[in-house]
Amino acid sequence: MFTKLTTLMNTILLYEEAISEFQTAGILEGSTPEEAARRAAAVRQAYRTAGAKGYWQKRLELTLENAKREHTPPDDFALLYARVGDEERMYECLQKAYDERGKGMTLIKVEPAFEPYRAEPRFQALMRRVGLPQ
Repeated sequence: MFTKLTTLMNTILLYEEAISEFQTAGILEGSTPEEAARRAAAVRQAYRTAGAKGYWQKRLELTLENAKREHTPPDDFALLYARVGDEERMYECLQKAYDERGKGMTLIKVEPAFEPYRAEPRFQALMRRVGLPQ
């Protein structure tokens, strides 16, 4: 019980810290402090309402919104789609990232978001095409 509680608390602290870093990154990438705070508040509310799934869903929504104004690498979208469990869109974005020679493709073997998909034949085929050892 204590281990589960500790793990839960670490996860909560991790997401809260990630949201603060998300806000700081927004400012460093050119958002106004008010806009960065608004986006962070939206992610925080989603996390508090729906947990990790809400956190990742809101991050996806905000990234889609941001992509209307500036280029977002497809491997970034692949990671977010993996986190929310949208397998088909994840594979579409991974294929696009592969076609564009996205630098994030070199990390698909170790990125935790892709763990549930690594045993799938499509994912293994993609890793082979990228040149990653099985």
